[in-house]
Amino acid sequence: MTKKIILILRDWLAFPAILILCYFFIVKPHFEKKDREIIANREYSIAHVIKRYAYGEKAKGGQYGGGTSLESVDFSYTFKGQTFNANCYIDSENGFDKSVNDFLLLVDKDNPDRFILLFDYPVKNKSDFQEVIKRYEKENIKNAP
Repeated sequence: MTKKIILILRDWLAFPAILILCYFFIVKPHFEKKDREIIANREYSIAHVIKRYAYGEKAKGGQYGGGTSLESVDFSYTFKGQTFNANCYIDSENGFDKSVNDFLLLVDKDNPDRFILLFDYPVKNKSDFQEVIKRYEKENIKNAP
């Protein structure tokens, strides 16, 4: 009986273990590579938050009914004279400063649809933009490719 339980547990644990390994060896390196490419080929812009969505808010009443959705924002940004609209989930553990609507945005200069929105770097006004860029570069010089 004990041997049978061990075999069942082994089978139950094999699938989650494979998923975890796939995440660490396939998915995570892919996203880290994408971020490194954007950082290496970056231009700066200001992301202007249009709408904020609380956790689960975006999924309510959606096509498939209730569900979960991450906390996210709709925002717009201007790059090389063209305006873009995008959505980004908020991955900051502490949230972000909700009193500010503008944040530093790293945009891939060859593909403006690829970006990194930096909620840790709020831009309080247009004259503050260059100071925020300097602070970002100073604090992240060790992470530069």
